[in-house]
Amino acid sequence: MLLFSGLYTHQDLLEILNKQKYLYEKDINHWKSTLESSSKLIQELKHSVEEIKAQQKISSSQLPLKDKVDL
Repeated sequence: MLLFSGLYTHQDLLEILNKQKYLYEKDINHWKSTLESSSKLIQELKHSVEEIKAQQKISSSQLPLKDKVDL
């Protein structure tokens, strides 16, 4: 409504749009950074799980035959 009532000049509108653009870009960069950090953490966790699985297989293979369990 204010737009049509003539209370804002073209310069005012440009400033408002530029501020909104800045805020949206700031939010996007924040979420992009969060996503990248989460992705790195997921990869580290996957690697840790693989290491644990490998260690369990080694431990299992060192058990006497009668004590072996299928991991």
